[in-house]
Amino acid sequence: MSILLGTKENEDESVRSNLEVKVKWGVANLMQQQEVSRLKEVTSREYLAYQQNSSKSY
Repeated sequence: MSILLGTKENEDESVRSNLEVKVKWGVANLMQQQEVSRLKEVTSREYLAYQQNSSKSY
């Protein structure tokens, strides 16, 4: 295995792999944010339903 430092080809490969990592992290972060907001929405809906049910007088 030869180490190619400073060559244009090696720089391109490095930039490309850095971009791939950034894109993967970006997608993962976006999916996580969507999941968190979805969970907050579900939780608040369930909490509101619980509040409405528990405030009924029997």
